[in-house]
Amino acid sequence: MGRNGNFHTSHPAKLWQPMPDRAALADLYDRHAPRLYAIALRITSDTNAAADALEAAFMALSREDDIQDPVNYLIRATRDCALARQTRPASAAVVPMEATPRALVEDAWYNEGSLRQE
Repeated sequence: MGRNGNFHTSHPAKLWQPMPDRAALADLYDRHAPRLYAIALRITSDTNAAADALEAAFMALSREDDIQDPVNYLIRATRDCALARQTRPASAAVVPMEATPRALVEDAWYNEGSLRQE
């Protein structure tokens, strides 16, 4: 079982329940973000674009409530977001260069899904 008994990704019979809470998302992030970031970076060759793709993938996961395999979902979402960045011009960075992918996702999560400052 996960930290709060919400999900367990090592037991095939209980892969996922709806995105339960921040602790479960953080646990998933801690285990898989480095690999997902590497995938995005390999596709985009741009640290900002890779961080954006990673953030978008985790935000998409947090909005879904019927995901059977969250790791597979994140891999596909990260890849799709990174490829989408390749087809549009890069936007100006909205976060300091020293921000880590984890900080980006946490900021977006705790600020109700947006990195934009209004």
